[in-house]
Amino acid sequence: MKKCIICNTDVHTFRSDAQNIEYHRCPNCDLISKDESSYISVEAETKLYLLHHNSIESKDYVAYLKNFVNKAILPFNKGYHLLEFGSGPTPVLTSILKDEYGFSVEKYDKIFSKKKDYLDYQYNVITCTEVIEHVSELMPLFEEWNKVLFNDGIISIMTLFHPQENDVFLKWWYIRDQTHINFFSRRTFEVLAKIFHFDILFCDNHRMIVMRKKESTS
Repeated sequence: MKKCIICNTDVHTFRSDAQNIEYHRCPNCDLISKDESSYISVEAETKLYLLHHNSIESKDYVAYLKNFVNKAILPFNKGYHLLEFGSGPTPVLTSILKDEYGFSVEKYDKIFSKKKDYLDYQYNVITCTEVIEHVSELMPLFEEWNKVLFNDGIISIMTLFHPQENDVFLKWWYIRDQTHINFFSRRTFEVLAKIFHFDILFCDNHRMIVMRKKESTS
């Protein structure tokens, strides 16, 4: 029996015949994970990312990111040292945060900005926008974030929350992206928050969530 990669609970497996892919759903934390046998190579993943054409000139994309900043960062941050985790080939959010909001930004991307220099610093804010669904090693990632986040710092995440019914999930457009391997709900983040002693400050129950590291956490 497979175990959940977050909470180690026995998972329930269901299958997409259309995709020829198995998914594993945790009855405790509600994480849905694609079976590892269906992961694509890093080379194939990189080619798909390079097909994205997001840029600072795209008014709709910039507005989309500013909406995230205004809802999931500015009401909660208590400092301006920020890590953008998963900045992508064109770090538009980094530019916006620096130029328009005055943040000092370090960025990391496993493909396009690989140096882990960010581990040498601590941050008031960590952002992860449309990235966490690509991450396979979730617990090591949260452990790392916990180490580099100041007490009372925030983690602001954007990822589309999955439908609750398996049959609806299997028709969901978001799983058609081959680079997406983990899918979350509010419940998933509630369990992660409990494990890492975070408070949930904001959740729109759709695609945004903000967690704060408690001051008492060492």
